[in-house]
Amino acid sequence: MSKHLTRGLSACIAACALSILPSAAWATPWTFTQSGTIRSGIDEPGRFFEPYTELNGKTFSISYVLDPELYPSRWQANEPHINARYGAYPGEVKVIVAIDNVTRSFALDPKRYSFGGSELYDFLTAGVRGADQAKQVHTGFTSDGIYVDAVTYVYSRSNVYNIGLNFNQTWEYIVRPGDFPSTGITIGTKDGYTQFFGNFAGLTFKVNAAEPAQVPEPNGATMIAIGVLGLLVARRRRFSVLSNQASMADR
Repeated sequence: MSKHLTRGLSACIAACALSILPSAAWATPWTFTQSGTIRSGIDEPGRFFEPYTELNGKTFSISYVLDPELYPSRWQANEPHINARYGAYPGEVKVIVAIDNVTRSFALDPKRYSFGGSELYDFLTAGVRGADQAKQVHTGFTSDGIYVDAVTYVYSRSNVYNIGLNFNQTWEYIVRPGDFPSTGITIGTKDGYTQFFGNFAGLTFKVNAAEPAQVPEPNGATMIAIGVLGLLVARRRRFSVLSNQASMADR
Protein backbone atom coordinates (compact mmCIF):
# COMPACT_ATOMS: atom_id res chain seq x y z
CA MET A 1 0.00 0.00 0.00
CA SER A 2 1.40 3.45 -0.94
CA LYS A 3 2.60 5.97 1.60
CA HIS A 4 0.13 8.55 0.22
CA LEU A 5 -2.82 6.24 0.84
CA THR A 6 -1.57 5.44 4.34
CA ARG A 7 -1.25 9.14 5.15
CA GLY A 8 -4.73 9.81 3.75
CA LEU A 9 -6.28 7.13 5.95
CA SER A 10 -4.40 8.46 8.98
CA ALA A 11 -5.80 11.94 8.34
CA CYS A 12 -9.30 10.46 8.00
CA ILE A 13 -8.91 8.63 11.31
CA ALA A 14 -7.77 11.80 13.06
CA ALA A 15 -10.75 13.74 11.69
CA CYS A 16 -13.18 11.03 12.81
CA ALA A 17 -11.65 11.00 16.27
CA LEU A 18 -12.06 14.76 16.59
CA SER A 19 -15.69 14.48 15.51
CA ILE A 20 -16.61 12.70 18.76
CA LEU A 21 -15.48 15.61 20.94
CA PRO A 22 -18.22 17.94 22.24
CA SER A 23 -18.52 21.05 20.08
CA ALA A 24 -19.06 23.37 23.07
CA ALA A 25 -18.74 23.25 26.83
CA TRP A 26 -21.91 22.32 28.69
CA ALA A 27 -23.21 24.71 31.30
CA THR A 28 -22.34 23.62 34.81
CA PRO A 29 -25.20 24.00 37.31
CA TRP A 30 -24.55 25.55 40.69
CA THR A 31 -25.82 23.64 43.72
CA PHE A 32 -26.23 25.45 47.02
CA THR A 33 -27.33 23.33 50.01
CA GLN A 34 -28.17 24.28 53.55
CA SER A 35 -28.93 21.69 56.21
CA GLY A 36 -29.69 21.64 59.92
CA THR A 37 -32.67 21.38 62.28
CA ILE A 38 -36.04 23.09 62.10
CA ARG A 39 -36.75 25.71 64.72
CA SER A 40 -40.47 25.97 63.96
CA GLY A 41 -42.75 24.82 61.20
CA ILE A 42 -45.86 22.98 60.14
CA ASP A 43 -46.95 20.81 57.21
CA GLU A 44 -50.62 21.79 56.84
CA PRO A 45 -51.54 19.91 53.64
CA GLY A 46 -49.49 16.79 54.44
CA ARG A 47 -46.97 17.38 51.68
CA PHE A 48 -44.27 15.48 53.61
CA PHE A 49 -46.11 13.78 56.50
CA GLU A 50 -49.63 13.59 57.89
CA PRO A 51 -51.63 16.83 57.55
CA TYR A 52 -50.85 19.45 60.20
CA THR A 53 -47.68 17.70 61.34
CA GLU A 54 -45.48 19.99 63.43
CA LEU A 55 -41.94 20.09 62.06
CA ASN A 56 -40.14 21.48 65.11
CA GLY A 57 -36.89 19.61 65.78
CA LYS A 58 -36.85 17.63 62.53
CA THR A 59 -33.76 17.63 60.32
CA PHE A 60 -33.93 19.39 56.97
CA SER A 61 -31.98 20.36 53.89
CA ILE A 62 -32.76 22.80 51.10
CA SER A 63 -30.85 22.62 47.83
CA TYR A 64 -30.98 25.07 44.95
CA VAL A 65 -29.84 23.89 41.51
CA LEU A 66 -29.38 26.59 38.87
CA ASP A 67 -26.90 28.20 36.52
CA PRO A 68 -26.47 31.76 37.82
CA GLU A 69 -23.92 32.70 35.17
CA LEU A 70 -26.55 32.57 32.40
CA TYR A 71 -28.47 35.59 33.67
CA PRO A 72 -26.06 38.20 35.06
CA SER A 73 -27.41 41.09 37.10
CA ARG A 74 -26.23 44.68 36.77
CA TRP A 75 -26.71 45.22 40.48
CA GLN A 76 -23.39 46.20 42.08
CA ALA A 77 -21.62 44.99 38.94
CA ASN A 78 -18.63 47.23 39.67
CA GLU A 79 -18.26 46.16 43.30
CA PRO A 80 -15.01 44.11 43.53
CA HIS A 81 -16.12 42.08 46.57
CA ILE A 82 -19.70 41.18 45.59
CA ASN A 83 -20.93 38.80 42.91
CA ALA A 84 -24.71 38.87 42.44
CA ARG A 85 -26.32 36.76 39.73
CA TYR A 86 -30.00 36.18 39.13
CA GLY A 87 -30.69 32.49 38.79
CA ALA A 88 -34.47 32.22 38.57
CA TYR A 89 -35.94 34.83 36.27
CA PRO A 90 -35.91 34.26 33.36
CA GLY A 91 -33.85 31.12 33.92
CA GLU A 92 -34.71 27.83 35.57
CA VAL A 93 -34.15 26.88 39.19
CA LYS A 94 -34.95 23.71 41.10
CA VAL A 95 -35.59 23.75 44.84
CA ILE A 96 -35.12 20.37 46.54
CA VAL A 97 -36.44 20.07 50.10
CA ALA A 98 -35.84 17.14 52.46
CA ILE A 99 -37.37 16.79 55.94
CA ASP A 100 -36.30 13.75 57.95
CA ASN A 101 -35.20 12.09 54.67
CA VAL A 102 -38.55 12.70 52.94
CA THR A 103 -37.67 14.61 49.77
CA ARG A 104 -39.77 16.80 47.50
CA SER A 105 -38.54 18.66 44.42
CA PHE A 106 -40.00 21.86 42.94
CA ALA A 107 -38.94 23.26 39.57
CA LEU A 108 -39.84 26.92 39.20
CA ASP A 109 -41.42 27.63 35.84
CA PRO A 110 -39.61 30.49 34.05
CA LYS A 111 -42.79 31.19 32.05
CA ARG A 112 -44.59 32.20 35.22
CA TYR A 113 -43.65 34.90 37.71
CA SER A 114 -40.36 34.14 39.40
CA PHE A 115 -37.61 36.08 41.10
CA GLY A 116 -34.24 34.85 42.24
CA GLY A 117 -30.85 35.90 43.44
CA SER A 118 -27.49 34.18 43.94
CA GLU A 119 -25.01 36.28 45.87
CA LEU A 120 -21.44 35.80 47.12
CA TYR A 121 -19.51 38.32 49.24
CA ASP A 122 -15.81 38.01 50.05
CA PHE A 123 -14.94 41.19 52.00
CA LEU A 124 -13.40 39.36 54.98
CA THR A 125 -11.81 36.75 52.74
CA ALA A 126 -10.09 39.59 50.86
CA GLY A 127 -9.05 41.24 54.13
CA VAL A 128 -11.13 44.39 53.86
CA ARG A 129 -13.92 45.89 55.95
CA GLY A 130 -17.30 44.26 55.37
CA ALA A 131 -18.84 40.79 55.52
CA ASP A 132 -18.51 37.38 53.89
CA GLN A 133 -21.82 36.00 52.66
CA ALA A 134 -23.41 33.21 50.64
CA LYS A 135 -27.07 33.77 49.83
CA GLN A 136 -29.98 32.37 47.83
CA VAL A 137 -33.42 34.01 47.39
CA HIS A 138 -35.99 32.36 45.13
CA THR A 139 -39.71 32.99 44.69
CA GLY A 140 -41.95 31.58 41.99
CA PHE A 141 -44.46 28.98 40.83
CA THR A 142 -44.10 25.49 39.46
CA SER A 143 -45.86 24.57 36.21
CA ASP A 144 -48.73 23.04 38.22
CA GLY A 145 -49.26 26.14 40.34
CA ILE A 146 -47.36 25.41 43.55
CA TYR A 147 -46.03 28.60 45.13
CA VAL A 148 -42.46 28.42 46.47
CA ASP A 149 -40.71 31.12 48.46
CA ALA A 150 -37.26 30.18 49.80
CA VAL A 151 -34.52 32.23 51.46
CA THR A 152 -31.17 30.83 52.58
CA TYR A 153 -28.03 32.69 53.64
CA VAL A 154 -25.14 32.92 56.06
CA TYR A 155 -23.08 36.05 56.61
CA SER A 156 -20.46 37.16 59.07
CA ARG A 157 -18.44 40.26 59.93
CA SER A 158 -15.98 38.31 62.09
CA ASN A 159 -15.44 34.83 60.59
CA VAL A 160 -13.56 34.40 57.31
CA TYR A 161 -15.32 32.03 54.89
CA ASN A 162 -12.50 31.66 52.34
CA ILE A 163 -15.09 31.66 49.59
CA GLY A 164 -14.43 32.97 46.09
CA LEU A 165 -16.64 35.18 43.97
CA ASN A 166 -17.08 32.57 41.24
CA PHE A 167 -19.96 30.13 41.01
CA ASN A 168 -17.77 27.23 39.96
CA GLN A 169 -16.23 26.10 43.23
CA THR A 170 -16.56 23.67 46.08
CA TRP A 171 -17.09 25.17 49.52
CA GLU A 172 -18.33 23.65 52.75
CA TYR A 173 -18.86 25.62 55.92
CA ILE A 174 -20.21 24.90 59.42
CA VAL A 175 -21.85 27.86 61.12
CA ARG A 176 -19.80 29.34 64.00
CA PRO A 177 -20.53 31.87 66.74
CA GLY A 178 -20.50 35.32 65.21
CA ASP A 179 -22.26 34.16 62.02
CA PHE A 180 -25.78 35.15 61.05
CA PRO A 181 -27.47 32.25 59.21
CA SER A 182 -31.09 32.16 58.14
CA THR A 183 -33.31 29.75 56.30
CA GLY A 184 -36.99 29.72 55.63
CA ILE A 185 -39.29 28.21 53.05
CA THR A 186 -42.97 28.42 52.23
CA ILE A 187 -44.61 25.93 49.86
CA GLY A 188 -48.24 26.76 49.24
CA THR A 189 -51.36 25.80 47.33
CA LYS A 190 -55.09 26.26 48.00
CA ASP A 191 -54.83 23.18 50.23
CA GLY A 192 -52.55 24.99 52.67
CA TYR A 193 -48.92 25.76 53.38
CA THR A 194 -45.83 23.85 54.35
CA GLN A 195 -43.57 26.30 56.12
CA PHE A 196 -40.53 26.13 58.37
CA PHE A 197 -37.54 28.10 59.66
CA GLY A 198 -34.12 26.69 60.50
CA ASN A 199 -32.26 26.77 63.80
CA PHE A 200 -28.98 28.59 64.33
CA ALA A 201 -27.29 25.60 65.95
CA GLY A 202 -25.87 22.92 63.68
CA LEU A 203 -26.50 24.62 60.35
CA THR A 204 -24.09 23.78 57.55
CA PHE A 205 -23.72 25.26 54.08
CA LYS A 206 -22.27 23.60 51.03
CA VAL A 207 -21.58 24.88 47.53
CA ASN A 208 -20.51 22.32 44.96
CA ALA A 209 -20.50 23.09 41.28
CA ALA A 210 -18.27 20.17 40.31
CA GLU A 211 -19.67 18.04 37.49
CA PRO A 212 -18.41 14.61 36.40
CA ALA A 213 -16.11 14.76 33.39
CA GLN A 214 -18.05 13.90 30.26
CA VAL A 215 -16.39 11.15 28.27
CA PRO A 216 -17.84 10.99 24.74
CA GLU A 217 -18.71 7.59 23.33
CA PRO A 218 -17.14 6.69 19.98
CA ASN A 219 -19.49 6.81 17.02
CA GLY A 220 -19.71 4.38 14.11
CA ALA A 221 -17.30 6.27 11.86
CA THR A 222 -14.68 6.33 14.59
CA MET A 223 -15.00 2.60 15.20
CA ILE A 224 -14.56 1.91 11.46
CA ALA A 225 -11.51 4.16 11.34
CA ILE A 226 -9.98 2.38 14.33
CA GLY A 227 -10.60 -0.97 12.60
CA VAL A 228 -8.94 0.21 9.40
CA LEU A 229 -5.95 1.44 11.38
CA GLY A 230 -5.67 -1.98 13.02
CA LEU A 231 -5.70 -3.72 9.64
CA LEU A 232 -2.98 -1.38 8.34
CA VAL A 233 -0.78 -2.07 11.34
CA ALA A 234 -1.28 -5.84 10.97
CA ARG A 235 -0.53 -5.70 7.25
CA ARG A 236 2.66 -3.72 7.77
CA ARG A 237 3.84 -6.18 10.43
CA ARG A 238 3.12 -9.13 8.11
CA PHE A 239 4.98 -7.40 5.25
CA SER A 240 7.94 -6.77 7.55
CA VAL A 241 8.03 -10.43 8.65
CA LEU A 242 7.87 -11.68 5.04
CA SER A 243 10.65 -9.28 4.02
CA ASN A 244 12.86 -10.51 6.83
CA GLN A 245 12.18 -14.12 5.86
CA ALA A 246 13.06 -13.39 2.23
CA SER A 247 16.22 -11.67 3.28
CA MET A 248 17.22 -14.66 5.38
CA ALA A 249 16.52 -17.04 2.48
CA ASP A 250 18.75 -14.99 0.12
CA ARG A 251 21.61 -15.46 2.54
